[in-house]
Amino acid sequence: DMTLGAFTISKKPTDIILVSESVKNSSRIAAYDPSDLDNAKSQVLQSQPGKASILRAENGGSILTIAAGDALIVGALKQKSLQSVEDLAYDFYSINTSDDICSLSVRQSSKKSGSKKKVSQDVNDAVVDIAIGCARGGIYIYSDLLSQLRSRSRKGIEVPKKQHWHQRAVHSVAWS
Repeated sequence: DMTLGAFTISKKPTDIILVSESVKNSSRIAAYDPSDLDNAKSQVLQSQPGKASILRAENGGSILTIAAGDALIVGALKQKSLQSVEDLAYDFYSINTSDDICSLSVRQSSKKSGSKKKVSQDVNDAVVDIAIGCARGGIYIYSDLLSQLRSRSRKGIEVPKKQHWHQRAVHSVAWS
């Protein structure tokens, strides 16, 4: 899979291509800077066993969501100031789901601090809700998953809400 992230590199807005690449029996997430194709720069962000089938970027690329079989991986950008694509680094968190993931949708908002809803630019303030569609027909909702994964050692992760069940695989889910 492939997606774009909008980053500020050397104080200039830059689109970075984020790609899920298969390498033998594993896959990796790599970032490519397309601004200078003669001298292409890239950075491997994460490697995992199995094949990553879905890659999504939220908030300009500051949050990555990856589905690889029954694994759901969420990455949060470590730093904001970047000098090149090689400076990209993420904190990745992974959980195993009850079924293979066929589709996913990410909804991001800021933590409730009043009546106005606005998406925060700070990853630490982000509320990340993820809906996944599974191979055996289930649709599961993970609420505020990023903060749960960060504090997993203290509390654990809430059981996802099962929203619906279909007789066949769910190949498309979306927040509305």
